[in-house]
Amino acid sequence: MLAREGFLPARAYVSQTQAQIYGEQMGSAISSFQEKYAADILTPAGLTNGNGFFGTLTRAKMNSLYGCN
Repeated sequence: MLAREGFLPARAYVSQTQAQIYGEQMGSAISSFQEKYAADILTPAGLTNGNGFFGTLTRAKMNSLYGCN
């Protein structure tokens, strides 16, 4: 879903040698997603910047947008 939002390349899987880079990309993508939907994710948590943690509020927003379970 982060790729659909434009925060990650469409290719979802990488080799093991790219795992650390991909982890950094994922954290950055989650932060960008959080900042795009700051009113629903960051503001209720008292934050102003995304932190890359896929917690309760981020998960709830993702579920509301894409019907993820």
